[in-house]
Amino acid sequence: MNAADKKKKALAILEGVKRASERSGFPTMPKKKTIKKG
Repeated sequence: MNAADKKKKALAILEGVKRASERSGFPTMPKKKTIKKG
């Protein structure tokens, strides 16, 4: 596995995580809402 493949896989995983967290209501990088509780 070369560097390009690793990068592609990492990006795909990151995208999947982002979509999953958006679906569950927790954006990975909140721009409008910052989650601060406590």
